[in-house]
Amino acid sequence: MLFVVRCLASLCIFSFVAELTFAEDEERQPYPDSEDIERFVLDWSTHKRFAQGSDNFQLTWAEDGHLYGAWGDGGGFGGTNGRGRVGLGIPRIEGDADDYRGFNVWGGFEPDRPASFDGKSWGMIGVSGELFMWLVPDHPEGKSHRNHYEYVELVRSSDSGQGWLFRCSDSMGPLGDD
Repeated sequence: MLFVVRCLASLCIFSFVAELTFAEDEERQPYPDSEDIERFVLDWSTHKRFAQGSDNFQLTWAEDGHLYGAWGDGGGFGGTNGRGRVGLGIPRIEGDADDYRGFNVWGGFEPDRPASFDGKSWGMIGVSGELFMWLVPDHPEGKSHRNHYEYVELVRSSDSGQGWLFRCSDSMGPLGDD
């Protein structure tokens, strides 16, 4: 599992470094070149792709030892842009670095449960046996459209991403209270 996390972190770093590296005008860089990092190379021989068409995978460890997260605009594991496509889906990744598999928990192709609302996620974290996700709903209450900069809501799941409770702050104490 640590391998999966390292790969995902590497890809995030790669995206950031690639943008700086391929800037057409180096004089416009927001800060000077690193004195410590001379180059960055990825070993693509280990690259695997399981969720064609799905993007924005952010992951968190849960108490059951699996990784959970959210994706946008695709069918998730085993799906495509046309097969199982949802605007928001929840995956689970099980196994170790040499033998891991992805499952669609909520939404996507052949999920445990179908998606029951649409939106986008800003991130997810597992705390005390529950999953918490920052959600930007497609149709926020009192709004006619989604706006990532105007409205975001914290939702929670106490069943490993199979169901989500809105307005979770109304029914729970401060994080960390049992």
